[in-house]
Amino acid sequence: MATLSALAAMLITAAACSSSGSSSSTANSSASAGVTAGDVAAMQQAAQKYLAVPTSIPQTVALPGKPPTGKSVIFLFDGLAATARIGAGVQAAAKALGWSYSELNYDPASPATLQQALLNALAKKPTVVAEAGSPQSTFGVSAIAAYKKANVPIVLGSVAPVQLGDPIYGTPAGQASEVNVGKELADWFIADSGGKGRALLENYTSAPVLNVFRDAFIAEVKANCPDCQTKVVPVTQANVDAGTLVSTVVSAARVNPSYKYIFFDNGEFGDGVLSALRAAGLSGMIIGGRSIDPYGEAAIKAGTEQVWTGQSYFLQGEAIMDVALRVLLNASGVSNDDVIPTQLITKANVSEITGPYYDFPANSLQQYEKLWHIPAAS
Repeated sequence: MATLSALAAMLITAAACSSSGSSSSTANSSASAGVTAGDVAAMQQAAQKYLAVPTSIPQTVALPGKPPTGKSVIFLFDGLAATARIGAGVQAAAKALGWSYSELNYDPASPATLQQALLNALAKKPTVVAEAGSPQSTFGVSAIAAYKKANVPIVLGSVAPVQLGDPIYGTPAGQASEVNVGKELADWFIADSGGKGRALLENYTSAPVLNVFRDAFIAEVKANCPDCQTKVVPVTQANVDAGTLVSTVVSAARVNPSYKYIFFDNGEFGDGVLSALRAAGLSGMIIGGRSIDPYGEAAIKAGTEQVWTGQSYFLQGEAIMDVALRVLLNASGVSNDDVIPTQLITKANVSEITGPYYDFPANSLQQYEKLWHIPAAS
């Protein structure tokens, strides 16, 4: 990624940039009045913020007292690697609290399996059930009614749209988080392309929360880059199950040779794209997207991919547990967990990630434990 001064220079050159994205390419309809010195200064500050390692959890309010021990949480797992990390965060927080943790699996392509998993979890008489990523509309009216009757909260993460209220609570990494991530990546794209970029944006429509990321990216480009263009490449869980997600994106790249940027809305969805592009005879592509995974981390270090956003799924699991505690204790601060801190990862700062996963702040659990009035874990 460019230095901050270079970023500012590119933004000055770019003047005002705007893009509209859909399943077909669309040029931006009108230019803005131009980028002022104040606009450039704001972009510089934003870029500096995006590159910085997050050091604080989103929650700032301590619980009114020590939470109860001996409770239980069940996490509903959809099989995705990102969701596994969320579950790991829920499990670590549960262990620190002296709670039991278990998982039930479901097929994200089949709402019926999610509804059955909800009912199976409720039959185990848990204190809390947690889930991440599935549309609330797929839970089923009868399942939600059963939870309300049993007085068992369902705490959600990565869900939008969402209608909160007994028994639905949350949601960490929901709409507000995805708006931030979309804007950050769009600002990088505008600057890196000198205000003239064309981007393919993979969109996993089976998780509506990622539509928020998509829309935020497109809106930011449209508002600031009249010469930029975006094209959405929609995919579904069926593509994931069939192993055709990457090939669908590569096919879009082949028929749109002027689109040199490819962005994915989940790091694991881009795994294998480099070899697929080479096999298709495509080169010179700029690859990145939302939520870095080990493949993307290695690719940035090797110089074969350029930018990913970083968001700690582990912290998201801890935030889900924080919401659960506040619901049980009728404590304030539930909405503080909504926006998970993010970071732009490029060649300039990828060395800060020393493990296979992006987990910043590294001491997020200890920060939550302090607010929970329990001994800090090692």
